[in-house]
Amino acid sequence: MRICLALLFGMLFVPVVAAQDWSEGFESGLGTAKPYHADAPTTTLEIATSTPAYGKQFLRAALPGKRRLEGFSVTAGGLKGARLATVTAKVRGRGDIWLCLLSRNGWLYSPRTVRLTGQWQEVSLSKALAAADTNLGIYFLSQGIQSSALFEVDDVRVALSAPPQVFDAEVGPGASRQRSSRRDTQMSTTMLQPPAARHYAVETTSHWPTCLSRAPAGPSPSTCAPGRPPPGRSTVFSLPRAETHRYCAR
Repeated sequence: MRICLALLFGMLFVPVVAAQDWSEGFESGLGTAKPYHADAPTTTLEIATSTPAYGKQFLRAALPGKRRLEGFSVTAGGLKGARLATVTAKVRGRGDIWLCLLSRNGWLYSPRTVRLTGQWQEVSLSKALAAADTNLGIYFLSQGIQSSALFEVDDVRVALSAPPQVFDAEVGPGASRQRSSRRDTQMSTTMLQPPAARHYAVETTSHWPTCLSRAPAGPSPSTCAPGRPPPGRSTVFSLPRAETHRYCAR
């Protein structure tokens, strides 16, 4: 009886956990993969089978080498929001690859590119998802113009942390008025604690020194002058492994 109950519990529990995660090994083709630039000259995508990192197939992207931000993206769907999403992927090839993520609260860029070799290596980036997020765009891009670059990508995975713990906090009279008067310098922080490391999602309303912004054509490094952000705009960003990165929206 105990064995039967244990098996039944396992059958009920496993699908709930698996539903929170996403993976793409390109075993059934390109899936959601598409070039970042839709107009010519565009990145050529194909399925290859020569020594994959996982399974029997992987994706190979040949970059034209004519402009910045060449490469491709895949979309992870069916996710649960208000979580920290950690993306990992196996990469190899030629050139420097730049992992970037996109969700409702904007872009998150890897702080550095990775030099590709003939051996598989893992790249990783974590992003805090908004409560309404169900999709996450995963971008494998060239930061600058690269001639003869070849991106080979396999075993792309998204792992979601547990929901953040929420605690009631006592608020005294007049707190709303005091907060309004200090709005230019306040920072509210929610700490998310996945098993491996501490991550932070931060919303700030003032003093954005050096940051990255999204240009009309996509992610683009930029510098924002210190001061107050545009009215009604705020930015949420994550700090994986307690590293300090600042991002803003213009």
